[in-house]
Amino acid sequence: MALNLPGIKNPIFQHSKEVSTGMGKERLTGEIIVSKDGSGDFDKIQDAINSALTTGRTIRIRNGIYDEDLILKSNIILKGDGWGTQIIIRGYTGIEMSGMSEIEIKDLKITITATTSDDGIHIDINNSNKITFNNVFFEVNNTNSSEGIMWTSGGGTSTDLRILNCKGENTGTGNCSRFFYSEIDFCLFQNNYFKNWQVNATDAHIDHSIINKNFLSSIYFMAGSDNNVAVGNCLDSAVTNLGTGNQVANNSIF
Repeated sequence: MALNLPGIKNPIFQHSKEVSTGMGKERLTGEIIVSKDGSGDFDKIQDAINSALTTGRTIRIRNGIYDEDLILKSNIILKGDGWGTQIIIRGYTGIEMSGMSEIEIKDLKITITATTSDDGIHIDINNSNKITFNNVFFEVNNTNSSEGIMWTSGGGTSTDLRILNCKGENTGTGNCSRFFYSEIDFCLFQNNYFKNWQVNATDAHIDHSIINKNFLSSIYFMAGSDNNVAVGNCLDSAVTNLGTGNQVANNSIF
């Protein structure tokens, strides 16, 4: 039974009662709901993030367009209702997770619409740890010359990064050809479709990582990018391997 409080619209307790019973908008206890139609706890994602005072909180984002840059917290999950949940980021750092850990972003679309070279850092993973993107559609609609999606702006290494079951399209006129512009140690990059983008370490090292079963423009390991595995990918051109200890095998060229 819903708890109705006079003068308070959509109390969080009411949503917490809705557990998978076929209602369509079910929710597990402890989820924070973001919705554009007023049926959730918040209508802005950042407000929901700011309200998450405890660890392990899930923020459930209903279908809709959310035009806002985000500063995330550690120990949090952002879960959409599929690619109909769209986050449009515009600022210098559209999604900030520098120094944070235990973050998962899944089942939604991220559209990058930066229009000037000053908006060059889109997703900042500087010194982050245990970050996962799962089933995320990355759409780049830039008109600037920014070259990468995920950055380590301070030069710190991102560790234990997982990019899984994602897709990407470049619909803008800017030069966005790389997925990473980052120092990375331990990355699982698997089952992604980024036909026009590279996993490219010409400006930062990628170490101890697995790049497997992806559809990519290319893979480039610079000298010093060591002990990686790149197998079973479909690529526009052969893997460039200037590092040491890398296993490169069974990649097909389209």
